[in-house]
Amino acid sequence: MSPQHQRHVLHAMFRLCPVAFRRAWLTRQALDSGMSSRALVFPSGSVEHLPATDLATHQELADLARLEGAGVRLGLVALPGAIEEAFYRLNNLPWRLASLYQGLDPLDPDEDIVEEAESAAARLLSESYLLDDLIDGIYASLTGLPEPLVVRRAGTAGVEANGARAALLAVKRCFRDDWSASAVLDRLAVTTRLGVEARPVLVHGVPVGAARGADAADIAAEVSAVLDRRVKVMVDERGAIVRVTEADLAPPRAATS
Repeated sequence: MSPQHQRHVLHAMFRLCPVAFRRAWLTRQALDSGMSSRALVFPSGSVEHLPATDLATHQELADLARLEGAGVRLGLVALPGAIEEAFYRLNNLPWRLASLYQGLDPLDPDEDIVEEAESAAARLLSESYLLDDLIDGIYASLTGLPEPLVVRRAGTAGVEANGARAALLAVKRCFRDDWSASAVLDRLAVTTRLGVEARPVLVHGVPVGAARGADAADIAAEVSAVLDRRVKVMVDERGAIVRVTEADLAPPRAATS
């Protein structure tokens, strides 16, 4: 493959959809315009601020939106995919990551290339940063959530984090995990693209288990009626719903650096 062809292929693999790019642009415009961190606070107990493109990335997000619309109490903070988009743009990550995978054919990926790039990609993500105003907005959004916190993508168990700083590092870990060798190979197999699609990150208190006690039957019946199917619902210590899943998940992992 010629160098020119390699550049074309890598650029194609890292295409960002117009809607996702506009979402990131709006977030960056808000920051650059001097908007206060208070204006960037993401509401607790809600997913209705997420755009339709975010809600469509996983069934759990769509379920949470339907539950909220029906008046069911949620106990989480949903950080929109625009944060991840801004993170990638701010640090010029699409081009810098693509350069680690020179020679990779997305239609027939060489596992050696992917595995050799893994540590460098993880280091690049770990060393990248978010703007201070956005960090302050995230911290403010997490105020009031019961600790310890769980930070996760929709449909996963996530990792535990003690405090806002640890939660921020866990958010970055969610971004970094997309660049493990297995994640990259799985993504190429499904999409033939190296680049990721930005997705929301959910933060909430540690689930105390499935809905229990006197209200358990009422919660289960209400959720089943709204979603029109049986699901497993997890609640926090206040009884607010923090997870909806079709099957048992492993408990959250302890966060690591």
